[in-house]
Amino acid sequence: VDTFETEIEFPRGNMVEGVVTRGGAPVDGANVIFMQNNTRTSVTAQTDTTGKYRAEDLDDGDYSVSVMQFTTGLSHSLKATVKEDRQLDIEVPVIKVTGFVTDTSTGEPLDGATISIKREGAAPTTAGGGFFFQQEARTDASGYYQIEGLEDGTWTLTARSLGYGFESRTLTIAPGVVPGEVTFNLAPVEALSFRAIDSASGLPLRSLGALVLSGGGDPLAPAGSGATAVFQGRLSADATGLFHLDSLQPGVYRLVLGGQGLATETMQEIRVPALETSITLGPGGGLEVTAGNLKTG
Repeated sequence: VDTFETEIEFPRGNMVEGVVTRGGAPVDGANVIFMQNNTRTSVTAQTDTTGKYRAEDLDDGDYSVSVMQFTTGLSHSLKATVKEDRQLDIEVPVIKVTGFVTDTSTGEPLDGATISIKREGAAPTTAGGGFFFQQEARTDASGYYQIEGLEDGTWTLTARSLGYGFESRTLTIAPGVVPGEVTFNLAPVEALSFRAIDSASGLPLRSLGALVLSGGGDPLAPAGSGATAVFQGRLSADATGLFHLDSLQPGVYRLVLGGQGLATETMQEIRVPALETSITLGPGGGLEVTAGNLKTG
């Protein structure tokens, strides 16, 4: 067998570097995520103690840039075009929202309640691989929370705590206006409890992905379809095999369940509170998509 020696040189991508500051001070330990708008590929860099970062091997194109500091809940996004090596300094807005979460029946503060926030009309920020960032904060022992780094616009804040119905508030941030406190009063509710059975084996399932929707539209495409996602995440069964959704207000919802190797199951008009029920999920199939004559763009 003849052997040949050759050299393959891969082209170097663009490099973007800069400093991330907030109120003139450097932001340490923040992730700076460059997501290319066309290909949805991403490159992540991290700031050092001086706020400096460097993102390498970026292709030419338009990018959505997100700054995330998980220790403080700070989040900021902007647009950037990359055609060559460039400097991109990022100043994170100093606007923040604060408030308290209390138990409406006792007036006592709720410790560990979660407050999530989403800008109206904005899609979730993704880092690729199906992982979505959602900016949120947790209350301390006094029920106090704060979320920093907000931009002008209209935001929806949602407070949740185990055993309490969720509550949402709308906040509009305008130039030169300091937002007031956004306070939540959560009422205790009964959990929606159910068992899930694997139809193939007849055995109870221990972990599921769940999506709870209110309103109309496509249950698998809540964004922009008229449906509102009031819960999205993974659920684990307790020691008795029961799954619990602990933060749904009384009302009517759609429940979408799925999991590894399972077909998605959608339950229409689930009423809360409700009696304990059992749900059977069947095996899921695979989908192979073949596309011909693909064009760049």
